[in-house]
Amino acid sequence: MSNSEKEPFYLLINSVWSFYGKTLTPMMVQLLWNALRGYDLQAISSAFDRHLMNPDTGQFPPKPADVVRLLDGGTEDNAQLAWAKV
Repeated sequence: MSNSEKEPFYLLINSVWSFYGKTLTPMMVQLLWNALRGYDLQAISSAFDRHLMNPDTGQFPPKPADVVRLLDGGTEDNAQLAWAKV
Protein backbone atom coordinates (compact mmCIF):
# COMPACT_ATOMS: atom_id res chain seq x y z
CA MET A 1 0.00 0.00 0.00
CA SER A 2 1.08 3.53 -0.55
CA ASN A 3 0.89 6.31 2.02
CA SER A 4 -2.11 7.70 0.13
CA GLU A 5 -4.02 4.55 1.12
CA LYS A 6 -3.57 5.07 4.86
CA GLU A 7 -6.95 6.70 5.36
CA PRO A 8 -8.94 4.02 3.49
CA PHE A 9 -6.91 1.38 5.38
CA TYR A 10 -7.73 3.02 8.72
CA LEU A 11 -11.42 3.15 7.81
CA LEU A 12 -11.33 -0.51 6.83
CA ILE A 13 -9.64 -1.79 9.97
CA ASN A 14 -11.77 0.39 12.23
CA SER A 15 -14.87 -1.03 10.55
CA VAL A 16 -13.63 -4.59 11.00
CA TRP A 17 -12.79 -4.10 14.67
CA SER A 18 -16.08 -2.30 15.36
CA PHE A 19 -17.83 -5.37 13.89
CA TYR A 20 -16.38 -7.23 16.89
CA GLY A 21 -17.33 -4.45 19.32
CA LYS A 22 -13.67 -3.43 19.72
CA THR A 23 -11.86 -0.16 19.28
CA LEU A 24 -8.32 0.26 18.04
CA THR A 25 -5.71 2.35 19.79
CA PRO A 26 -3.38 4.48 17.66
CA MET A 27 -0.54 2.04 18.47
CA MET A 28 -2.62 -0.93 17.25
CA VAL A 29 -3.42 0.94 14.03
CA GLN A 30 0.28 1.63 13.46
CA LEU A 31 1.20 -2.00 14.14
CA LEU A 32 -1.42 -3.21 11.67
CA TRP A 33 -0.21 -0.71 9.06
CA ASN A 34 3.40 -1.83 9.51
CA ALA A 35 2.47 -5.51 9.28
CA LEU A 36 0.21 -5.22 6.22
CA ARG A 37 1.54 -2.27 4.21
CA GLY A 38 3.36 -4.59 1.81
CA TYR A 39 0.04 -5.90 0.51
CA ASP A 40 -2.57 -4.44 -1.81
CA LEU A 41 -5.48 -2.71 -0.04
CA GLN A 42 -8.07 -4.62 -2.07
CA ALA A 43 -6.41 -7.93 -1.18
CA ILE A 44 -6.40 -6.97 2.51
CA SER A 45 -10.08 -6.08 2.33
CA SER A 46 -10.83 -9.43 0.72
CA ALA A 47 -8.82 -11.24 3.40
CA PHE A 48 -10.81 -9.45 6.13
CA ASP A 49 -14.05 -10.52 4.42
CA ARG A 50 -12.88 -14.13 4.32
CA HIS A 51 -11.81 -13.98 7.97
CA LEU A 52 -15.21 -12.64 9.04
CA MET A 53 -16.91 -15.59 7.35
CA ASN A 54 -14.48 -18.26 8.59
CA PRO A 55 -16.38 -20.62 10.91
CA ASP A 56 -13.19 -21.60 12.76
CA THR A 57 -11.65 -18.20 13.51
CA GLY A 58 -14.20 -15.62 12.41
CA GLN A 59 -15.62 -15.13 15.87
CA PHE A 60 -12.40 -13.35 16.94
CA PRO A 61 -10.92 -10.09 15.61
CA PRO A 62 -8.22 -10.86 13.04
CA LYS A 63 -4.60 -10.53 13.98
CA PRO A 64 -2.07 -9.55 11.30
CA ALA A 65 -0.94 -13.18 11.09
CA ASP A 66 -4.52 -14.24 10.26
CA VAL A 67 -4.63 -11.78 7.36
CA VAL A 68 -1.17 -12.79 6.10
CA ARG A 69 -2.16 -16.47 6.23
CA LEU A 70 -5.22 -15.69 4.10
CA LEU A 71 -3.12 -13.70 1.64
CA ASP A 72 -0.01 -15.89 1.38
CA GLY A 73 -1.14 -19.23 2.76
CA GLY A 74 0.11 -20.81 5.95
CA THR A 75 3.39 -22.63 6.49
CA GLU A 76 1.73 -25.96 5.74
CA ASP A 77 0.37 -24.62 2.45
CA ASN A 78 3.80 -23.34 1.47
CA ALA A 79 5.44 -26.65 2.41
CA GLN A 80 2.97 -28.56 0.24
CA LEU A 81 3.67 -26.24 -2.68
CA ALA A 82 7.40 -26.77 -2.25
CA TRP A 83 6.98 -30.55 -2.27
CA ALA A 84 4.77 -30.34 -5.34
CA LYS A 85 7.57 -28.54 -7.18
CA VAL A 86 10.02 -31.31 -6.29
